[in-house]
Amino acid sequence: MVVPQAWQSAPDPGSVTSPDELVRALSELRGWAGDPSFASLAEAIDDLRTRESRPGGRPGKVTVYDCFRTGRRRLDATLFLDLITVLGVPTRAQEQWWWAYRMAFGRIDEDITVPRRVDDPALWPPRTSLVGRDRELAAILQCAPGSMVMISGAPGSGKTELALHVVNRWHRLLGPKAAGLALDLRGFDPELEPLTPLSVLSRLLLGVGVSPAGYEGFEVDDRMGLLVRVLADRPVVMLLDNVGSAEQVLPLLPVPPRWRIVVTSRRRLDRLEELVGEPVVLGELSPSASLELLSRGVGAGRVDAEPQAAARIVERCGYIALDLTLVGAAIATESDEWSLADHAARLEALPADEFLRPALQLSYSALPETLRRTLRLAALHPGPWFVASEAAALVDLAIPVVVGQLGQLAAEHLLTPVAEGFTIHDVVRTFALRQALLTDPRSQQLLAVGRWVRQLTREVHAHAQPGRPDASWLTEHLPVVVALVDSYADTELIADITELVVALIEYLDVSGQLAEAETLLRALLSHPEVPTRTTVQRKLGRILELRGKLNEAWDQLRDALDPPDPEYGRALNGVGNVLKRMGRLPAAVHYYCLASRQATLTDDCFAGGRALGNLADALREMGHLGWAEKFFADGRQCSERAGDSVNLAIMLSNRCELIEDRGDYAEAAELVAEALPIYTELGFAALWVNAEGVRARCLLATGDLDGCGAALERAERQAELSGIPEQRCDLALIRSRMWLARGDHPRAIAELQAVMATAQRLRLGSKVSQAEDLLRRLDH
Repeated sequence: MVVPQAWQSAPDPGSVTSPDELVRALSELRGWAGDPSFASLAEAIDDLRTRESRPGGRPGKVTVYDCFRTGRRRLDATLFLDLITVLGVPTRAQEQWWWAYRMAFGRIDEDITVPRRVDDPALWPPRTSLVGRDRELAAILQCAPGSMVMISGAPGSGKTELALHVVNRWHRLLGPKAAGLALDLRGFDPELEPLTPLSVLSRLLLGVGVSPAGYEGFEVDDRMGLLVRVLADRPVVMLLDNVGSAEQVLPLLPVPPRWRIVVTSRRRLDRLEELVGEPVVLGELSPSASLELLSRGVGAGRVDAEPQAAARIVERCGYIALDLTLVGAAIATESDEWSLADHAARLEALPADEFLRPALQLSYSALPETLRRTLRLAALHPGPWFVASEAAALVDLAIPVVVGQLGQLAAEHLLTPVAEGFTIHDVVRTFALRQALLTDPRSQQLLAVGRWVRQLTREVHAHAQPGRPDASWLTEHLPVVVALVDSYADTELIADITELVVALIEYLDVSGQLAEAETLLRALLSHPEVPTRTTVQRKLGRILELRGKLNEAWDQLRDALDPPDPEYGRALNGVGNVLKRMGRLPAAVHYYCLASRQATLTDDCFAGGRALGNLADALREMGHLGWAEKFFADGRQCSERAGDSVNLAIMLSNRCELIEDRGDYAEAAELVAEALPIYTELGFAALWVNAEGVRARCLLATGDLDGCGAALERAERQAELSGIPEQRCDLALIRSRMWLARGDHPRAIAELQAVMATAQRLRLGSKVSQAEDLLRRLDH
């Protein structure tokens, strides 16, 4: 063994991030140890291995020399540990060097601890102070003697670090008589087999000074009994790290009365949980704890100086403890020319699993191929969550089979169960998608997504039936559809995705979710080969019309006018709607008549009912109330024959306005009272606002100003959610008339001027005319 100087002056490996940096640290260590020759180092390693009865023998002088040469890509882990041992690094300090080795060569999984010497029973100290785990630490420390507590969580969540803090705290509290033991059970080691129960007990016995001759021929129960007798009545704290199966630790149960055992594993161990209770499960750190951990690595001053960049970094790291530790160490070694914003931009350009990939690979490699395939294909689901039936469509297996597989993946902490189903962390998703890229042909991936899209389309059709939509289900699944379109609209799945979106659009229309509808339709039209392009353009024109973007709506609908198209009449109807909102009522009537004639020619009662209903409402606005009554009746008959409950609901709203225009305010208010529950049940937000606006006008006309104000407040709150500018203008006109009735002319003028500005900007001609008329009355 080389005899070094006092350890207090020994070099520190520092923040190592590359093999060359590790070599430089080793060279400093060799210099501190007196610069021994490579031959003497090889001889010292041979002596060490002989004493410990380990294979390997004497390494060659050139092999040892190569350990100190820059430019190398690999360094044997056992040789590295032997080298720092003979150079005089004490056992307790070897953890820091092992951490540097893992950083340099990518072995960054936190659960791989420094390989223990069999004659070293001492606990090693925590690597860092604990951040963001105070609640878990306090809960575990309360565990009574005679207990075993499990810490479980995904790779990188900080299981081993928390366990080290727990056992070291216990060891200090129990005093010098307490025995401290720690053992890596190698449950996920890529190179070494997991320790068997017999091996676990052998290592523990050796750690407390029992030679192999003392338990030769003993089976598991006998070795456990011997371990208990040797430790007698001493308090014991024990860390069993990296446990891969319950069988590895079951012989230690029941736990002796004065023992405390902490077990860590990256998977749920059901059999062990039945005996010792639920584990402490570690998830993401909180944003504030993540920033604190980043500050430990890069310095609090830098985080305080660039808080937004720091927030981007911790978000990109997924609030995962190990990822933040590694990223912080990497940033600390960079030139000061790099700001945190520069580092954030670099991280955002790299794959999300850049630092944790080796750790995730260990969990992934331990899975059978059936589970690996399910994880890869589940990652193709781009939504915020998924359910078992969706995963079953992706993997093309029966739902009960997939339910079991998802449960196993959740037990491995690769999926997270939530109320809606399952989520997959962005870092895990990126890793799984990388594995899919390497393993599954792109054609097979798209085949899997296509199965799911077609299943989702069937479900949307079932839940979005006109007049009877399941609003809760559709709203819950809208983010899934948005994510799907964003991820796959530019692929050969465009036909299936178009069918899905078209099935959803009418619900988004009547429920007032117009911005989402516009986003989806524009995404479809960005694909040069979108099928039924005119249908998509017509639907986008309708949404743009409702959003007050009348010029854009006109362009889309004009492009959709194609006489041979089966939906030509519906496009004519859409043009009429835009013209009506522009205040060009005669032109709108002309297009509604063309749409009605086209529907008659094609025997399309659905389109005919809508055209006649719109024609009736345009005539109402023009003051032709008798003709409006007739066409409302004709339109209602067509829609009843077609089963078009949506148009029947629209005409009910328009009929409220017709009765109001006749001056029958009480009857109009009664009809509104009948209509509002229907619109609430059906989720028709825009129609609800229209009807409440009618009520407000009727109350105003009868002098009930307080009632009018209350109705306006209800309508305005819903109109903000619906996002239809024309409705907000309508309500503002009512409010200006209410201010006039109250004698508050300044507020009325301000309201009307605001309406004028909005209506002119959006080309809402009829609203401009109404505002101008009211302002003229005020001038006189």
